[in-house]
Amino acid sequence: HAGGMHIAFNVITALTFGILFEREFGWRRMAIFWFVCGLGGALFYFLLNPALASPMIGASGSISGLFAAAILTL
Repeated sequence: HAGGMHIAFNVITALTFGILFEREFGWRRMAIFWFVCGLGGALFYFLLNPALASPMIGASGSISGLFAAAILTL
């Protein structure tokens, strides 16, 4: 989860779906949604792996939320 390809894919996906979400709902809702999805993804990951000691950022959870929003708004 910390490799260069993973980070590059996250950046490309975040830009693609982030721009779509921001155009539809505005930058404030985009920022709130990004933050809430990141926290939700981090919490869900922690609940599944409570003893894991490796660091976690939560960007994948935010991107998954943007992806889901894109699917639901189509």
